[in-house]
Amino acid sequence: MLLGTRTWTLLAFSTETGNMLWSEMLGDSPISLTSSSPSMAYAGLADGRLAYLEEISDNDPGPIKVITIQEGLPVSSLLLVNDQLWCGSGSCVIVLNVQTFEEQGCFKTDYDPKKAVSRMMLGKHGVWTAARGSTEIKLWHIETFKQIVFFDSSSVLYQGLDTEPAKARSSRSLPRNTSQSGSNNPCRVTSLLVTDESVWIGTGGGHLIVLEVKDKIGGCSLQVRALHKLSEDGVRCMVHSRLPKDPVILTCPQRGLINLWRPEEDEEDATKTVWKSITVQCIENAEGLDIFKTNTTTTTTTTVWGEKYWE
Repeated sequence: MLLGTRTWTLLAFSTETGNMLWSEMLGDSPISLTSSSPSMAYAGLADGRLAYLEEISDNDPGPIKVITIQEGLPVSSLLLVNDQLWCGSGSCVIVLNVQTFEEQGCFKTDYDPKKAVSRMMLGKHGVWTAARGSTEIKLWHIETFKQIVFFDSSSVLYQGLDTEPAKARSSRSLPRNTSQSGSNNPCRVTSLLVTDESVWIGTGGGHLIVLEVKDKIGGCSLQVRALHKLSEDGVRCMVHSRLPKDPVILTCPQRGLINLWRPEEDEEDATKTVWKSITVQCIENAEGLDIFKTNTTTTTTTTVWGEKYWE
């Protein structure tokens, strides 16, 4: 496991023992990381450069090479897509060939350069992006780099859910963002999770929005399936387990709490999937370390995917 620090250091830890294997100073703070294999990793730096390590071992990071993505603009997000490396820098995404590091494409995710790409996730229909302070998520074609669809979380949080589809629009050109933005906006997207058939959005106001992604000719459409208020703080992190027999989605709405979501078949309607959530409390022990108190269940929430939109 690799860990980047504000003090320009890249650390490697063993996932089996938890021991640190090595540490290496980089030219600036690594703020985004990704890896294509145990011996190959990429680090986006705060000064706009990309560091890549091609010969990582348990005892040594190997030689570190650096290239410039956008000078002065942090490389805030990295994503591997087949033989490409997508680099989010400012409001742009620069697509590189992972073998030659030659640029294969570049596009803007927003007209406002201050809305830096904060998250990128690969899904069935393309790459989803979110931007710092923005209320929108956007889907991009992995070959043409054209926008397929976008969704504005404020359309749900300000207006509530109804029986109409979510306000999702398709466009070949980049639409101008007229939504409210900023670090204090409760509708801003703070976390993003993509599965084969759904997109989960965490907001700065502690809401969880679940979208169903439906295939259609020429792209896809989005339908809001659930909206939950998890906390007063922002939902900062979501993780999807890859266990085929027991898929779990974890959301972290605030310090000390983790929601575990598990899908179950609806007993009354087999066409619906019920996602049940159990809140697990994370407490600090005498040494100041976070531990899970798994026998503490505080709430249970049910999300129904079907005709019912909001519980």
